[in-house]
Amino acid sequence: MPPHAHSRDALDRVRRALDVLAAWDTTTTVGDAAAAAREIGPLLWRELTLRSLWDSLPARDHAAVSWSVALGIQTSHACATQGKTQRVARDITELISETAHWARACDPGAADRWPEAQPRRAHYGNAAQQLWQRYQALPHPWKIRILREMEPPPGPGRGRRRLPFATALASAEKTPPPPTCTADHPTDALVRSLSRRPSGWQVEIIRRIVAGAGPYRTNAAADEAIRIVSHQGVRLIQRPSITEMARG
Repeated sequence: MPPHAHSRDALDRVRRALDVLAAWDTTTTVGDAAAAAREIGPLLWRELTLRSLWDSLPARDHAAVSWSVALGIQTSHACATQGKTQRVARDITELISETAHWARACDPGAADRWPEAQPRRAHYGNAAQQLWQRYQALPHPWKIRILREMEPPPGPGRGRRRLPFATALASAEKTPPPPTCTADHPTDALVRSLSRRPSGWQVEIIRRIVAGAGPYRTNAAADEAIRIVSHQGVRLIQRPSITEMARG
């Protein structure tokens, strides 16, 4: 079979898997959804590799694709163990959107085949890269304060509107750093944990925080995603952070 025929067959399988997941609330069985969710990430990752797209992607996109592979595996397990819950439905929605985005990258001549892809998804990735670079340049106390402010409050107040990440950054950039920093504050540990990650994973975490996710939960989810894809054998690109490059 010619390589392009194999790729077309793989993208057809991705499309069918997306259709199965899209019918989660109606006709799709738990078993079919679990199988589709588990299959979809590795299929897409192989397509990006076979089409020589993987190595041209920036580190943040490697992290995003790897996270989607992990999410598919997690969602597959959740389908089988939790059934049709609201949480599983949210994960399926994210999995569909991210998968469609990367499938469209593999299939640029048929963009209308992947209507679930967010129109501005690539823009959000670029914006997160720029925001991360600005965040990296901040003094440590400001990093602590910004991530603390991004965390949704517990209880009934979780729905309150928080300051946009970009606005918090802009304010920090023109304001002297806080005079004191409590070293044992949990957010200090969060900032240090984030800084130890490969740069691409840092950017992907920032992208998710900008979109509204809580920093603590997102950081923990990154740990789990890395564990899953490492176990599955998906290659993670360990590019040095800006700080590491400066040291070199």
